[in-house]
Amino acid sequence: MRRILVTGQGGQLATGLAESLPAQGFEALLVGQPDFEFDKPATVIAAFAALKPEAVVNCAAWTAVDAAEEDEAGAFRANALGPALLAKLCAEAGIPLIQISTDYVYDGLKGAPYLESDL
Repeated sequence: MRRILVTGQGGQLATGLAESLPAQGFEALLVGQPDFEFDKPATVIAAFAALKPEAVVNCAAWTAVDAAEEDEAGAFRANALGPALLAKLCAEAGIPLIQISTDYVYDGLKGAPYLESDL
């Protein structure tokens, strides 16, 4: 059974994904605060090393738009630096990372998969 690390424990998306993965033949390794926090990179590194995932789905994010405007640094750590660390760990381990986005980033109107270069 392939081990999939799912970040964002307690969130609606992560919870739904973790519940559905076993039916697809995957083991869901659900992680979240306080044991896995992008604000505390050592917790991310430790969880990744301990769980030894074969793939990662990042559902963790700063989703409070108004609060993000008031704490840009915190939002940047949660939505840029944290996922960058996950990407680095996944690249070093040679495993895939799936980054989940919302309509706050992409509106969903393109009708095709988005690229990093899309506005």
